[in-house]
Amino acid sequence: MSGIEYYWPGSANNFDQKISISGMCDSSHADIVEDRKTTLGMITYLNGMPIHWRSYKSTSVYVATTGAEYAAASEAASELIWTKHLMEAMSMQTEAKVSLYMDNQPAIDIIKSGKLTDAIKALDVRFHHIKDMYTRGDLSLDYIKSEDNVADLFTKPLGKVKFQELVSKIMFFKPP
Repeated sequence: MSGIEYYWPGSANNFDQKISISGMCDSSHADIVEDRKTTLGMITYLNGMPIHWRSYKSTSVYVATTGAEYAAASEAASELIWTKHLMEAMSMQTEAKVSLYMDNQPAIDIIKSGKLTDAIKALDVRFHHIKDMYTRGDLSLDYIKSEDNVADLFTKPLGKVKFQELVSKIMFFKPP
């Protein structure tokens, strides 16, 4: 038994359980006043436990909020697929699809339909692979209410109450 299997949440009772990989992402469109770039954030979960999170400044200026959310989703989806491949390389069984939750319905609709809007067409090609991940069936994409999206912790300043509420939701994520 490897060390990761020994300490894996839920593994003590069931080694045949497939690992669930999910995540949330968000953006705060053009929030950096000096250059109008966007703060992007994401969190990755394995079996409902957070294992990776990050907040970073975008390298591009996005014309619309939907473009910023689309870019955040693309980056998060890549992280989830990478995590899935890492688990499989360690001979661990994973669910067939990774799950990504985001709070921007227009971005979800564009990814699912494959129809690009003018604001999305202008995005760097590196972000468009999310459509391929979804079409191949590697990725499920679902809406989550903004108040439940813990990725907000990584994209914008929050009041004390909202901050504490999201921090309390960060552990043991259960999909809606």
